Amino acid sequence: MTEWLTDEGLQKLEEYARQGFKQSYIANQIIGVDKAIFSKWKSMHSEIAEALSRGYEKAK
Repeated sequence: MTEWLTDEGLQKLEEYARQGFKQSYIANQIIGVDKAIFSKWKSMHSEIAEALSRGYEKAK
């Protein structure tokens, strides 16, 4: 999980969101965790949620 908290990891998450991947897909297929675990990570680490939000905003 800590790899996703690095600048590089956060940039990847932002890019996946910008490409339109749903969070369940990012969690299950890219990271390899259950969506519930991914949601918990987002709650515990606001930088993950912020990276995803930035990506989805850029996709608009």
